[in-house]
Amino acid sequence: MRRIFLLLLALACLIFPAYADDTQIVDASATTSISMAASYLRITCPIDGEQPVTVLITDEWGNPQYQKYYDLCSGIFRSEDIYLRLDGSKTVYQVNVQAGDANYSFTAERVMPYLLGNEACSTGYPLSGLMGSGSWKSATILDVAALEGSSLTVPMHASGAYELGTVTFWVSNGDLKVTADIASGIDGRIDRSRIYVATNALQVQQFGNQNSFKGLMCMLDESISLGGTPYAAVLVELTVSFDPADVPGSPSVLQDGQDILWMLMQQSTANEAVG
Repeated sequence: MRRIFLLLLALACLIFPAYADDTQIVDASATTSISMAASYLRITCPIDGEQPVTVLITDEWGNPQYQKYYDLCSGIFRSEDIYLRLDGSKTVYQVNVQAGDANYSFTAERVMPYLLGNEACSTGYPLSGLMGSGSWKSATILDVAALEGSSLTVPMHASGAYELGTVTFWVSNGDLKVTADIASGIDGRIDRSRIYVATNALQVQQFGNQNSFKGLMCMLDESISLGGTPYAAVLVELTVSFDPADVPGSPSVLQDGQDILWMLMQQSTANEAVG
């Protein structure tokens, strides 16, 4: 019997996820404005005696989105969990609660939730062009000799949809170091990093496969020797978490001059192969 109860409880959690972490509970009598990332709103308020309660929710243009008469209530009123749709990055609702002679009103601003564990990388040359894959990711091709003693900074994009900051490639004495920064004004962090450095065009085909990759590997802020290679293709794989509110859309993936560098890198690899 206990096993059956636990199974039914697990199924209930799967069928009714809104009753877990996706519901914002608001006391209408003590609120004038809220910002919520949850999908559902549950309204409460104190009731003087026994009173009928009506809840009306409109959009920012005054169009009704939810309306319900809850009949006679007493003690503490609790509404059902009300779904508030999110259009774009932010949607504003006006909530009105009529509890007998008492009227409560507040603004509910539905916003996107904090995004956890998203993939990000540097812009440069799309992997779809380098490897023939359908990935949205890109690698950055470096002219090592031209960058000696200097650096190259390109945009960082996440999930093929957001521009989060920048990735910088530093070359000094033939060593490469990669750094990354979240743009000021963006609430975000870099959780993990793994960097693949291909020193010839053949290694590019192994990008993303840690077990078969024959090139160099490191993490952010680590220096590695490029071994005298004239060109390097760098895949910067980052795991990031961020608040998407007001984050710019994804930048142009293909950066100026990257197609020429990729052609030169392929020629250099071919020349090495024939001796």
